[in-house]
Amino acid sequence: MLQGEEVEPRKEMFHYHGTKVFAARYADYKLYFYKNNPRGYPQRLAELEAPELFNIRQDSSERFNIAEEHPEMIEDIQQKVEKHLAMVERPESELDKFPRKINQ
Repeated sequence: MLQGEEVEPRKEMFHYHGTKVFAARYADYKLYFYKNNPRGYPQRLAELEAPELFNIRQDSSERFNIAEEHPEMIEDIQQKVEKHLAMVERPESELDKFPRKINQ
């Protein structure tokens, strides 16, 4: 970077739970695909019937789902997630390298 050159801030962020994209953020919006359940986290992860969308700049506590008012933003973020997932290579699991005991 040259002195005086501005850096473009990152506008996208993908939130993972294991190998699943739990939520995705683009600019001021965050789209959830799974229900956030702190009591059962990480085992009790439930997929939402419909994605939930929040404007985190105006609603930082994520209380007001605005998905119905912004279907175009949902589509845009879903496309970004699909593009992201197409570029991600799943690493080999270190756990698969260990021999497993079989109960007889």
